[in-house]
Amino acid sequence: MHISITGDLGSGKSTVAKELCNILNHNYLSTGTIQRQLAEEMGMNTLEFNKYTNEHSNIDDFIDQQLKNINHQEEFYVLDSRLAFHFVEKSFKVYLTAADEVAAQRVLQDKIRIGESSVKSLEEMVIALKERRVIENQRFEKTYNIKPDIFSSFDLVVDASTGSVNEVIDLILTQYELFKRHKTIHQIWWSPYRLFPTKEVVDCYKGRVIDLAALDLNVLPPIPVLLFKNDLFCVSDHQALPYLYQVKSPFTPVSVKCAKDENSADYKHLKEIFSLKNLTEWEKIYDFTFIHYPKL
Repeated sequence: MHISITGDLGSGKSTVAKELCNILNHNYLSTGTIQRQLAEEMGMNTLEFNKYTNEHSNIDDFIDQQLKNINHQEEFYVLDSRLAFHFVEKSFKVYLTAADEVAAQRVLQDKIRIGESSVKSLEEMVIALKERRVIENQRFEKTYNIKPDIFSSFDLVVDASTGSVNEVIDLILTQYELFKRHKTIHQIWWSPYRLFPTKEVVDCYKGRVIDLAALDLNVLPPIPVLLFKNDLFCVSDHQALPYLYQVKSPFTPVSVKCAKDENSADYKHLKEIFSLKNLTEWEKIYDFTFIHYPKL
C-alpha cells in the first residue's frame, strides 16, 4: 500500500518519508522537490513561486499529474506531498504537524533546503511559514475546492514537535501495519508538551502510584481534549499525564473536540478552569517546559 505524507512546513515530513522508503523499500516522490526545482529555474523563492502558481494553473496541472500517475503504478510509493491524500485515494494518509516555533527553527537550521525565503530570525521565519501556509491553502481551495482538515481527512495525525525522526517513524510503521490488517488504530497522536492541563497538578499526583511498566500507549484510550485555535487542552481526564511526563513520552493518543469560538459553552468553561499558574506547577513537579503557553 502507498503511504502519503502530508504536513506542515518544518514538520520533518521529507526526512520521515525518505527513511520510510529505505525501511519499506518503497519508491519516493516529492512534489515539494519538484516545486523548489521549478522555482529555482525561474529565479524565485518558494513563497514567490506559490504566489506565481496562483495565476498559472499549468504549474499545478504538471505537478498534479505526477501524483495521479501513481494510481496506475504496481510498485508502492511513499509520497511526500501536500495533496497526495487527495490524488492517491488508496494510500495510508499521514499528516505530520509541529509547533510553529519548532518548525521555524528546523527550517532555519536546514542548510540543504533550496528556494526558501531569506529570513534570518526565528520570529520572521514563523511569519513566513504562516504566510506560505495561507497562500497554499487558498490555492488548494480555489483550484481543487478542498479544505484539508487534519482531524478528518487523514488516517493518522502525528505531532512531531518533540519526537525524534526514529520515534515518528516507529509510530507510523506500527500504525501502518495495523491499518493494513484492518485493525483499529488511534488516529491522533500529540506531544504532551503541547497538551495543556486544566487541573492542579496535586489533583492528579498526590497519593497516586504509577506502574510505568504496565502502561502502554497503544492500548490506553485516547485522552479527551478540547481544541481552541491551535492549542489542545485537557479538560477532564488527567490520569495519564503524570506517566507521560515521567517517561518523557514524545506522543500520546488524543480524541479531539473543537471549541468553535469564544461564544461557545466549551470555550467559556475552558476560561473558567484554565490557569497559567497550573502549567508552571506541572512544569516544576515533572521537570519539563511546555513548548509555549497558550493564549485564551
